[in-house]
Amino acid sequence: MTMRVAEEGGVVYHPGPPSWHGTQQESDDLLRIAASNCTCQEGAWPGATGVCDIHRMLREDQRALDGLVFARRIAERLSREEQLGQTVA
Repeated sequence: MTMRVAEEGGVVYHPGPPSWHGTQQESDDLLRIAASNCTCQEGAWPGATGVCDIHRMLREDQRALDGLVFARRIAERLSREEQLGQTVA
C-alpha cells in the first residue's frame, strides 16, 4: 500500500482511496505500527475478505486517518507544553 502525502495546506477530499495528510515520518510510523498489529488472514491482502481492521481503515477511512494525524500532533504539542510548564514552575 502506498500513501500519498498531501502538500501542506492542500488538503482536498475526494472519493476513492484515502490520502495521507501527515508527514512522511508519520506515514512510516503508522505503517510500521500497522504491520506489527496486522491480523489479516494469510493470502487475504489485498482482497476484501480476511483483511484486518487496521488495514481496512488504512484503505477506506479518510476520517480515521485525519483523526490519527490530529491526535498525534496534539499529543506532541501538549507534551511539549507540559514539559515547559514543569521547567518554569
